[in-house]
Amino acid sequence: MSNAVGPVLRMSDDVDAIVRAILDDNPDIDVKVVDRGAYTRVSGEHELRVTRESIQRHMGRDFEMRQLEAVMSAFAGRISVTSEEVVWSFKRNNRATAPTSHAPTQGSGNE
Repeated sequence: MSNAVGPVLRMSDDVDAIVRAILDDNPDIDVKVVDRGAYTRVSGEHELRVTRESIQRHMGRDFEMRQLEAVMSAFAGRISVTSEEVVWSFKRNNRATAPTSHAPTQGSGNE
């Protein structure tokens, strides 16, 4: 995956529920989950999201998105956090450098 995005989650009691919520919220994306023992890396191409509703459904209890920061040790891509969802996205800077033109300017009269 050259444009992979997603979280790296520390091992905790909540990790399995968070991973299942990410899988549910991204049904059309090939999500890769790699368990390294001390952490789990979740990644997908271009964009991944997880909603508070999905996490709560899998945990069976209330959850605030800011709690995700406690188990997310790192992430790939750009991140956008609201009270209802977290989105990890890949955004390539496609701005082309505009050619600089130096039009002749009028002199100050002191030539």
